[in-house]
Amino acid sequence: MVDLGEQKVKTAGRVAALQAKLRQENFDGLLVCYFANRRYLSGYSASDMLPHETSGFLLITSQEAFLITSPLYEEQAQQEAPGFEVVTFGKGISFAKRIAELIVGRGLKRVGFEANAIIFDTYLGLVRALEDKAELVPCRGLVEAFRLIKEAEEIATLRRAISINDQVFNEIEPLIEPGVTEKQLAWEIERRMRDYQGEALAFETIVAGGPNGAKPHATPGERPFEPGEAVVIDMGTRYQGYNSDMTRTVCVGAPTPKFKEIYNIVLEAQLKTIEAIRPGLTGDEADTIARDLITSYGYGEAFSHSLGHGIGLAVHELPGLRKGNKETLEPNMVHSIEPGIYLSGWGGVRIEDLVLVTTDGYELLSAANKRGFWS
Repeated sequence: MVDLGEQKVKTAGRVAALQAKLRQENFDGLLVCYFANRRYLSGYSASDMLPHETSGFLLITSQEAFLITSPLYEEQAQQEAPGFEVVTFGKGISFAKRIAELIVGRGLKRVGFEANAIIFDTYLGLVRALEDKAELVPCRGLVEAFRLIKEAEEIATLRRAISINDQVFNEIEPLIEPGVTEKQLAWEIERRMRDYQGEALAFETIVAGGPNGAKPHATPGERPFEPGEAVVIDMGTRYQGYNSDMTRTVCVGAPTPKFKEIYNIVLEAQLKTIEAIRPGLTGDEADTIARDLITSYGYGEAFSHSLGHGIGLAVHELPGLRKGNKETLEPNMVHSIEPGIYLSGWGGVRIEDLVLVTTDGYELLSAANKRGFWS
């Protein structure tokens, strides 16, 4: 049960920090369109699967904070966002017109909106409703900048989400046997996540056996596992809005020499990178550590994605651990470390853990079974 008094204090501090930033950027207000930013600022937990007009936007001005949503979610919004004035649309007043009324009625002239999180039709509706009485300015990253560094409560919630992943994986690993299908294993994972208080999947579970493992984002199908092949399992649960993300690769039965070779290379790359995590390390430098090691074994072209990403209210958050990213890690950031090798016709190996950046290094948060084959 969320303490609404504590919730109001927490979100009020976040809103105040954003208002100060808006003044620096010469914005009269900001339309918050992205579901994770909306929940971070308000506590309102409407599903990210709902359309904008149903789940709603926030409008943050220099002095006020509004939550504009469907009447279907009015009571939920009032309960979960005690620091916000809840405004609904309907009865002849559209979503766009209601927002325009708030903007014009408060004399706002320059209003930012999250350009990477708004449907184009919704944007056009807002422009028409404003009738040139205010300017809508596209912006990115204003709220995300605050979400980079996790508060103590956020880290505690992430730990719980991660512990659900760990427990579920350790339970389902013995079920990976010849004849079991990808879909059957995915269902076992998802059912157990719910049993352990996961409120939703963080993303669609990936279970990819044999050649399907060469596709980093494969969809589970009816294909049964066969002896000696690799099974890539990428799984995550959402707990109180925060997400976990973990990948393990398991061999069906006794590991083959090929499986041992590829698995050990990926594991070595992951462990070496994790050991290097510390404040001041850039996303590019972290990616390079893993990529150079995999390349040294001749599989550089088979590592086809970036090393990792931040995680929190969204599964993929900034900063990315990728080539070219010069942003540095800071204490209380949480990232995935997930190198992989993918070979067409054979399959793939990916190993992923979540890591907390500490003041002088790192803390490994994921604890599910992970073993190498060094014989």
